[in-house]
Amino acid sequence: YEVLSTGPALLIQFTANSATPGQGFAATFLFQPPPDSTAADSDRLLKLSFGKAFESLGPEVSAT
Repeated sequence: YEVLSTGPALLIQFTANSATPGQGFAATFLFQPPPDSTAADSDRLLKLSFGKAFESLGPEVSAT
């Protein structure tokens, strides 16, 4: 699936059950600056949003 936010924020919530414990999930995201911004603006906005670029894997889903 692809989810696109047209505003400055996006919240995605996951709901899981424990029918198959330990499977977890993985997600990737792409920060895309407004079309009229410069490369310097993009770097500044990314640092303001995240402090630094990061990658994170979600926790495993468990039956406990």
